[in-house]
Amino acid sequence: TQFAQMVPSTQVPDAYESYLRQSTSLEGAEHERYQDAKRALRARLSGRRRQIQLEMRQSEQRIGAAMARDPDDSLRFLRQVEARFRKMVRAVGADDLAEKRQLDDVHQHRIQTRLDRHKQRARTAAQTALAQTPPRPHAVYSALEQLLRLEMKDKVHTLNHLEHLQLADPARAAQIVEQVRAHLAAVDAQKDAALRLLDGASTAQFGNVRHRLARFLATYADVERSQ
Repeated sequence: TQFAQMVPSTQVPDAYESYLRQSTSLEGAEHERYQDAKRALRARLSGRRRQIQLEMRQSEQRIGAAMARDPDDSLRFLRQVEARFRKMVRAVGADDLAEKRQLDDVHQHRIQTRLDRHKQRARTAAQTALAQTPPRPHAVYSALEQLLRLEMKDKVHTLNHLEHLQLADPARAAQIVEQVRAHLAAVDAQKDAALRLLDGASTAQFGNVRHRLARFLATYADVERSQ
């Protein structure tokens, strides 16, 4: 970004740079690394603003020293300097917002990638247990319950993120609201597809699995309605 070099960089990347350079999410460490990156970015942004303020004060001091010698030219120069710094502040503000959004986008992408990976593992485990001879109802139930939990977790996370953006960055929230609706519809479709894995399975062997999954979903729906 335009003002990324205003604060001197060190040889060792800070947590913000390290987070963005990281190619994939590290299992179990994503939240902590994201919080570290946010703190590092806040420190960068504060440093940029402090540097602008320092340069502004130094310019005003030089103009003040020249005022006695040439007040007219000094006033004209002061107006030019003030206009320049106003432009710099606006540009830094735009850069700050872009970097915050980039960091948030990377974090959301990594969370979604990890959720999708876990969903695929649970789906494969359910399909494998169903295909075995004899089938393994308990293993099927465990895998499908895990898959449904992940779909619900995806839904809750998506809604919480949108709610956060509506407070912190309303413009960004407005930009992604249709994308969120489409994603929530996809989550519901994937939940239905998970239940359809039992289509054609023996009622004698899997009737209890269907009943337990229906009870699990009903309990979750009650919790969701109470929120």
